[in-house]
Amino acid sequence: MQTTERNVLDQLMDWVKIIQSLSKVYTTVYYIDILNDSFIELAAIPEVRAYIGTAGRAQEKLNILPEKLALPEFSEDLHSFVELGTLDRRMNKARVVSYQYISPVYWPELSPGLTEEWVQCNFIECDRDSDGRLWHVIFATESVNAAKKQELEAQRRIREANDELTRILEYQKVQQEKLAAALSDVENVNARLQQEMQQKNDLIQEMEIQRDIIDGLSSEYYSVLLVDVETDVATIYRDGSRHGEQLGSSFAGYQGRRGGWTEGMTKYAEELVSEKCRKEFVRKLSIDRLRRGKRNYSFTYERVSGGNVSYLQAAVSFVQEKCGRKVAVIGARNVDSLIKSEKEQEMALQVAYSAAETANKAKTMFLSNMSHDMRTPMNGIIGMTAIAMRYADDREKVMDSLQKIDKASKHLLELINEVLDMSKIESGRVDLVEEEFNLADLIENMVNIMKPNIDEHHHKLTVNMSKLKHTAVIGDSLHLQKVFTNLLGNAIKYTPDCGKLKLKASEKPCAKEKTGCYEFVFEDNGIGMSEDYIKQVFEPFVRASDERLKNIQGTGLGMAITRNIVRMMGGDIEVRSKLGVGSQFVVTVYLKHQDAQEKEQGDEGQENQERPLEGIEELKLGGRRVLLAEDNDLNAEIAVEILELTGLVAERAADGLEAVSMLEEHPDGYYDLIFMDVQMPGMNGYEAARKIRGKRSEYCRQVPIIAMTANAFADDVKAAIKSGMNEHVAKPLNWQALAKVLQRWLK
Repeated sequence: MQTTERNVLDQLMDWVKIIQSLSKVYTTVYYIDILNDSFIELAAIPEVRAYIGTAGRAQEKLNILPEKLALPEFSEDLHSFVELGTLDRRMNKARVVSYQYISPVYWPELSPGLTEEWVQCNFIECDRDSDGRLWHVIFATESVNAAKKQELEAQRRIREANDELTRILEYQKVQQEKLAAALSDVENVNARLQQEMQQKNDLIQEMEIQRDIIDGLSSEYYSVLLVDVETDVATIYRDGSRHGEQLGSSFAGYQGRRGGWTEGMTKYAEELVSEKCRKEFVRKLSIDRLRRGKRNYSFTYERVSGGNVSYLQAAVSFVQEKCGRKVAVIGARNVDSLIKSEKEQEMALQVAYSAAETANKAKTMFLSNMSHDMRTPMNGIIGMTAIAMRYADDREKVMDSLQKIDKASKHLLELINEVLDMSKIESGRVDLVEEEFNLADLIENMVNIMKPNIDEHHHKLTVNMSKLKHTAVIGDSLHLQKVFTNLLGNAIKYTPDCGKLKLKASEKPCAKEKTGCYEFVFEDNGIGMSEDYIKQVFEPFVRASDERLKNIQGTGLGMAITRNIVRMMGGDIEVRSKLGVGSQFVVTVYLKHQDAQEKEQGDEGQENQERPLEGIEELKLGGRRVLLAEDNDLNAEIAVEILELTGLVAERAADGLEAVSMLEEHPDGYYDLIFMDVQMPGMNGYEAARKIRGKRSEYCRQVPIIAMTANAFADDVKAAIKSGMNEHVAKPLNWQALAKVLQRWLK
């Protein structure tokens, strides 16, 4: 397997974290497949999800935006913007396209005091297919209410200022006409002159007042200029001083003269506008463009001063005077923080896209590996089944095929279990339990379970527990046994026959009160590992490239699961190995001491793996009757066949509802035990168990109910017990475990 598969699940989790961080900036983020008209929600607030959903036909869901989430006057344009059929053409030269509209506020608690807000939606190109057609895009929406309202408010203020200026200019014209008339009257020239002087003073005073008003109205723009588009004359109306970024000051020497606007604007562009923005800046503010312009517009450019770059916005509004003269009002303001924030958001989207692309590749590789690893034992099962059917009369051939089918089935089950274990560990859905157990008993039981494999390879196993001071401990015995089984199992598999295996358990000094530091050393004289492989030994789906391993089965997940479990328990695992010499794994975990005295070490006999039904066949349970609730015909046939080997009479119900009905139809005591599947149509096993336990009959409250299900995780066991069942048996059935259950509840 390739090293590129090492961090498959870590990358998947990184993707989820990145997507979660994006949801802090954007209200919605969707990953859209245009060619297949589908989408996947990456992030969305619950209120939007109520309209759009989390998946489905992309065009159908996008059409909800103009229909439900935009004011009517934006509906037509928004319909055109979200049309996926034209998106490829619109994004031919742009990686990102955007559109702003007003959305009603359906949830006032999210926007207090608002009834509507501005929203910006963005399409961001992800990739194209081999024919160059646009394939995947990210669709994200964000609130731009504050920025948009500031812009609209500034434009309103400029318009009001323009109206006020027009009135002043009109007034000035009237006064000039009066002055001309007064000058023509020689007899009254002195009196009229004095009158005009007074009127001029009044006009100047009023203009000063109006200037203050305009300054206040245009506070968002640090510079405001008036340009007479016919004469190319510029007048500085406001020139703020914000970080030395005055626009008007550049026109101080050109104010009031013909051609002054073009000269001053060109000088400003050459000295202060960045090279990449300069041509566009000059084009949009040229006197020709101002003369042709009818609609207001704005644009952003980069200002360079002293090596520092800042982002500015220029806004242009047009005023038509009564005399027909056209005036352009030009304002400039600093939008540095807004533009940089947008660029950061764009970069975050690009990072998210890269992470999603990496995660998609990792997922593809993961599925490819899983397909290969699962098909290998499945091929053996199917092939050996065909051989057994072909030689049905040859008992030796059939038995050989069945043994190989059994071996392949167990390998497939091991693969499924380890993939599910790994998935639960990586997703954080594994809960460690705190239970009392005897450490020495756990080790001895584990050794007894592994003894048939040890004997098969003629290994010699030495177990040393002499340095264990406290064996009565509290912790998660099931997961700890999983760690021990994985490590000892690997030592057995990767050590040539007649090898030497060692297991040493000891207790080290620990600073924590009533807690022991336990060290477990697993050592073998097997094939060992190279230095390069030691670095990868705990990565998922990684196996050493060694010719000697081609006939040794393994999932490549065991060591990854082992390390994760040990770290979940607050411990650590170390490995030392030398190729051709052997390996040593050292596990350190911390376990609480029990308050009670040390329990005596138990001893359970080893399981016989040569005769799968041993234990079942020896049971004599004639005269007893069990109820089996199982919806799958094949599983029911297998269970009935095995149960009848013990002399039991087994009656089947196809689901939980039928099981409850059959129990009600017979007198109390008719069934000695109930086996209950969990996932069944109609009424599942949990509901059926609760219904039985809820009856008034003492028999219904006491009759043993055993869960027999493929839901085999620890939380599944808890759910079964919580529903009223007495015990849990996992599928595929372990016949020895089933025998113990029958013996415990029927003997």
